[in-house]
Amino acid sequence: MIQNHEQKNDKNFQITDILLGKGGSGCVYKGINLLDKTQVAVKIIKKQSINQQRYDNEISILKSCHHENIIKLFVTWEDGEQLYIVTELAEGGELFDHIIERDHYSEKDAAAIAKQILSALFYLHQHNISHGDIKPQNILLSKVPEGYCFQQQKFIPLVKVSDFGMARIDNSVKCQGGSPGFVAPEILQNLDGYSTQPDIYSFGVLVYCMIAGELLFDGDSSIEMIRKQIYEEYEFNDIFKLTSKQCHEFVKKCIKKDFKDRPSAEELLNDPWFDIQLDINIENKQKLKKFQTTKLQAAIGLLLFGQVVEQ
Repeated sequence: MIQNHEQKNDKNFQITDILLGKGGSGCVYKGINLLDKTQVAVKIIKKQSINQQRYDNEISILKSCHHENIIKLFVTWEDGEQLYIVTELAEGGELFDHIIERDHYSEKDAAAIAKQILSALFYLHQHNISHGDIKPQNILLSKVPEGYCFQQQKFIPLVKVSDFGMARIDNSVKCQGGSPGFVAPEILQNLDGYSTQPDIYSFGVLVYCMIAGELLFDGDSSIEMIRKQIYEEYEFNDIFKLTSKQCHEFVKKCIKKDFKDRPSAEELLNDPWFDIQLDINIENKQKLKKFQTTKLQAAIGLLLFGQVVEQ
């Protein structure tokens, strides 16, 4: 039995048979709020498959968050075998799917998306919350209007940061996991003294991926990627090198190996990059498609660390 949550029923919500996503612990279906007829997302989780502490932590954090760029929690309830989590529906899907669907994508577009993610991180960090798992799958978007023509108009969807399963309210507690390729070096090395800085590193890698179409550190296995993150220096690919100097410097600040040298989310919101971006189309679609179906799928899985990676 899950504790610390009110028993609810689903009289105000109808769950449809439209499957939105599926994972190891459960599925996400489209639902309907019967009070106002709006669509919602209903995550159904098998009780036997969850870590109760992580679940309670995630729900507690979502209940406390009120920001336009953070997914909104409506209600939770449970029955004998399953948990039900009802959130707002981000119909635009995941970030990289949106980029691939577009005919044109520019550094200016990437900056507009990045600033919204950063705004959510600033809010969280102000409230001593670390997200702990910033990666493409956890960045959802609002729906693109039907019939929208990207060649003629600019549309920047509303960003929704989701999945707070790895989040920490008490930043004195060490993070015990993350996603290979995105998790910060200080977590991989089991260092002390960090608070919200790992989020900034993951965010920097995400910004690079949006533009470059690939991870900073590649590898045939998670262990190889981790070793490169800790011990090797990165090199920007040819696509990323076409962006502005301000963009290069912005990402470099975020991904500094020493977490004490990284700027805060508040400082980054005032970075010159958000004033000067190149409006040149980025030809990264083929790389992103390959990235989505191969390396990213391998890298995206959650990695829980039980030991320090040794050279």
